[in-house]
Amino acid sequence: MLRPGAYARAFENLILALIVLSVASIGVEAIPRLPAWATRALRVEEMAVVAVFSLEYLLRIVAARPERDAEFCSNCGAALIS
Repeated sequence: MLRPGAYARAFENLILALIVLSVASIGVEAIPRLPAWATRALRVEEMAVVAVFSLEYLLRIVAARPERDAEFCSNCGAALIS
């Protein structure tokens, strides 16, 4: 049986691995005269990473507690007004 938080830790590790992959792909993309197939593969990888990061952000918004949301919004309003 998994201990509480094991899925969260696995998800954090996945996000960290995707960040490292994204940084590495930026370095590889800078190689001059990269073959067309490699460029296409890097574009697909970039879209997949952005999709996972977007999903993560959406999940964080959905999982946020309403009290924290109200506090966040009231702080934003105060910052915008002043």
